[in-house]
Amino acid sequence: MYSIVSNRWLSMAAGAVLIVIAYWIAGSSVILLPVLIIARDWKQGHFNGLKWLTIIALAGLIPLALRHIYLLTPIQSFIYPALQVKSVILPITLIFILAVVFYLKKFEITYSKLMNWAVSIAFLGVLTGGIAINANFNLEKILSLDSETYFGNTERVIELSQKYQLKDRRATYFTNMALSQKGVLPEYLLDYYQPSYYGLILPVMPDENWQSIFVSNEVFFLMGDMNLAQHSVMLGNTFSPFQRSSRMIKRLAEINMINGDSAAAGKYLHLLQNTLFHKKWAENRQRINHASTSVQWLAEKQKQIPHADTLRKSNDYVPSLSFLVEQNPTNIIALDYLLCHYLLNKDLDSFVKAYEQYGKGINRSVPSVYSEALLIHLFSIKASAEKTAEYSINPQKIKDFIDYTQLYGQKQGDLKAMEKRFGKSYWFYFHFATIQNQ
Repeated sequence: MYSIVSNRWLSMAAGAVLIVIAYWIAGSSVILLPVLIIARDWKQGHFNGLKWLTIIALAGLIPLALRHIYLLTPIQSFIYPALQVKSVILPITLIFILAVVFYLKKFEITYSKLMNWAVSIAFLGVLTGGIAINANFNLEKILSLDSETYFGNTERVIELSQKYQLKDRRATYFTNMALSQKGVLPEYLLDYYQPSYYGLILPVMPDENWQSIFVSNEVFFLMGDMNLAQHSVMLGNTFSPFQRSSRMIKRLAEINMINGDSAAAGKYLHLLQNTLFHKKWAENRQRINHASTSVQWLAEKQKQIPHADTLRKSNDYVPSLSFLVEQNPTNIIALDYLLCHYLLNKDLDSFVKAYEQYGKGINRSVPSVYSEALLIHLFSIKASAEKTAEYSINPQKIKDFIDYTQLYGQKQGDLKAMEKRFGKSYWFYFHFATIQNQ
């Protein structure tokens, strides 16, 4: 638009309009526009200091003028949508390089090859330096796990977890949810990094980073605890970079649909219907929200909801898990999370009590981790063969336990000697893992 306007005053007006549009589309990258405008005019031989000063002034004033719309501080208005001041270092450096190259244009004919090499090296240097300084590849991997979880690709989450082998509780959090959805959490729990029970549920604490708070609702939604899910969603939205998130609004709509509050769900869906990228999703959910019959996913989630309610502390998860299981003993996901929480905390007494009450009645083979924990308990109480047989533990697992105890005695509890064969067993975890407060 700017390049086809020849009139000086019209081109100035076009530049002003472009700056407003550029800020709306690209945020702080609008600072590139005055540079490009000046460079074009200079190349065309149109020298107009007044117009250039006006364009530069507008590029500086428009972010300040529009910051109230985006609820930004003065500093944030110049780096939006970035989160930190250092995020604008790269575009500023690129502007500097462009300015230097443009200034040295007159040397291009004499030193064309040298100029090409200099520009290429400078660009690659800035790009490489920017990536090296700012890139967080572990965070990128965690975000990929989050993305696959969000889109329901449980197989892909497990595949990526095996590939990445991250020692990060957020990665463990997504992995545990994927295993739980497949019904194999207690089978493969210790095949992956487990920082005690901190990888089961991400706590919403004042010292927690916003990314953890943002995704903390996922596990509660998975288990059917809509009250804690809604609590975490609200906090996730509050602590997100700009205190708004379409993902959190989507989740609030789903939670209220599951709870049967169609009016509240409609409120959130109406917000999304006015967006460009979430309109179709919201319209689809709105039809479900007003339908007389429930669709499958909604009916399944509603079955998880407790029929009663109780007062709970938001970060006291054992009572919350126990409550879910008491209300619905067939909620396998909540039951596995409760039992695994006890095991990762080395609370065998509580595990055995809960397993006796709820786990024995589940129609499935005794999962590997549960078998190993039960054998420790049975050994500690010197249980008879008849008592042990009540738990239907795989005979091979009993043989492995005998081998473990013999090796433990022979090696006098040497960690390295035990790790090769039994490093992924609960026996090894029980003996050697150290639980630390986080």
